[in-house]
Amino acid sequence: MAKEKIALGGLKKQTYFIAGRAFFNDGLLNLIIGEYNRLANSAYEMAYDPTNQGLVEYNFNYGERVAPKFPFNEKIVFTLSSVTMKSGRTDWVTVNVEELHKTTLSNDIVKKGSKSNKDTLIQRFKILEKLRKEELITEEEYQQKRKVLLRNL
Repeated sequence: MAKEKIALGGLKKQTYFIAGRAFFNDGLLNLIIGEYNRLANSAYEMAYDPTNQGLVEYNFNYGERVAPKFPFNEKIVFTLSSVTMKSGRTDWVTVNVEELHKTTLSNDIVKKGSKSNKDTLIQRFKILEKLRKEELITEEEYQQKRKVLLRNL
């Protein structure tokens, strides 16, 4: 996947690449990050593809099952219990698709006015408080999200 960011006050666009692999195993969707925000080499591209026809090929790291090739510095925390990091890895995310589907269905029921709406809202407040205590979100982010939750009461 490629994305562009504007640099130098909007005068220049820089392209970044993200590469990895995805596979389904034992009921889990596995996502391994191999490269994250790798800057495109425009000089290399101009030398090997001066007509800009997209002929330049990059050699990407797509992640390995055995050992991390691109570990993030810190473990990422997810609010959904069905999305977790692989034990001992900071570059491997697992998604329990069946559990995620059940969560999505129960959230749809809550949105339609189920009795569990109050319980879900309380859970969200607890999660938000935990994120703040563990300093995973700033006080400003906490207050913003808290206001949104209060509006849903």
